[in-house]
Amino acid sequence: MNLLRSMWLAAGCLLGGVLVPHAASAAEETTMAIPATSLAFTVSYIADDLDLWGKHGMSVKTTVIKGVGAFNAVVSKATDFTQSSGSSFTRAAARGQRMLAIATTIDRPIVQIAFRKDLADAAGFQASQPLAQRAKLLAGRTIAVDAVNSIAHAYVMLVAQAGGINPATLRVVPMDPSSMQTALESGRIDAFGMTLPWALPPVVEKKAVMLASGADGDPSDLMPFAHELVVTRPEVCAEKKQLCEAMGKVFAEATAFIHDKPAETQAILAKRFPALSKDVLAQSVEYLKRATPKVPLVNVDQLKNVELYNVRAGLLKEADRSKEYETLFNNQYVR
Repeated sequence: MNLLRSMWLAAGCLLGGVLVPHAASAAEETTMAIPATSLAFTVSYIADDLDLWGKHGMSVKTTVIKGVGAFNAVVSKATDFTQSSGSSFTRAAARGQRMLAIATTIDRPIVQIAFRKDLADAAGFQASQPLAQRAKLLAGRTIAVDAVNSIAHAYVMLVAQAGGINPATLRVVPMDPSSMQTALESGRIDAFGMTLPWALPPVVEKKAVMLASGADGDPSDLMPFAHELVVTRPEVCAEKKQLCEAMGKVFAEATAFIHDKPAETQAILAKRFPALSKDVLAQSVEYLKRATPKVPLVNVDQLKNVELYNVRAGLLKEADRSKEYETLFNNQYVR
């Protein structure tokens, strides 16, 4: 079975459904929505396995709701918290849906682009080349992403721009991530852009090269970057301050754990993604360490760069950019 497909199925089986209860007696009950089963939510898996929720007096039910549906669940009051991309968060604020970010769990875009190795070798690709030179290889190629206007799609368009390519000329095809490696190896696509770890298996297997990696600072002018935020409605923290303080402590401990205990982090991930090889898992943890802040504070520069990302990718008009970033976050809960 294709490695990525088996990884996807195994992770889904481990979750055993969309609702994952975290038991805690006489604890504050609350709800969390996440948009996918992904390494982007490693902090939640750490909180689950170490029962950080219970340690801080919470009983958390985590619901997997695909894509922006997880963010919309908070807006509609279906859940109290979500782990949302900064891209969705700032676009919603521009539409008047101003939620509150209480932590940044990933402060670099962890999207990566895998590119067919045979094409890269023929073009004289070198990983040490500047992004502007590497990105030129996307011209005229067929590139898969998970969904149109997703953060991965936006990343592909930004990288193309870095290479002087008009993003409108790219041949972009939506595809389930579990099918991307097979499509790449068969030649149906030339590249794909996806969040960690989807691009790593074909690179480790030497079927592809890493054309661009946000965790490595591509593109460098968008750092720091609010890739993943812990988000709630402002009134939740106003009415339940202790709950937000407990949630902030959990994510502060989980982000520190990634830096302090990488081997233990890898073991936690191995249980959820058993189809990933040890090499892929080890590299994934290294990428996570680069992209995870030691203290998950939100700052204005992160949000500004996310909006710049949205504008460059054509997902937001320049005129619609926020003028009041400071009112979109509160760091008191993770200090």
